[in-house]
Amino acid sequence: MPLADPVLIRPAQPGDHEAWLAMRRALWPFAQPDEMASELPAMLANPEQTAFIAETASGRLAGLIELAIRGQGLDGVPDRHGLLEGW
Repeated sequence: MPLADPVLIRPAQPGDHEAWLAMRRALWPFAQPDEMASELPAMLANPEQTAFIAETASGRLAGLIELAIRGQGLDGVPDRHGLLEGW
């Protein structure tokens, strides 16, 4: 049986916006598309947020993970903590 198309996990880049937004819309279908799109450049510029993209060897973006450092707001969680925002 042949192996699946190899996947590269890499940081998101500005050129990923169209496919990245499509994946975010699939993950959060009730969010406002314009608001979701406006979050992407801000996320790339914020050192306390990051996103990684799964890219196949053929260049297709096939997945994402978004991470952030958050402050207070959750009961029982330290003041600053890492949070998996979306997968």
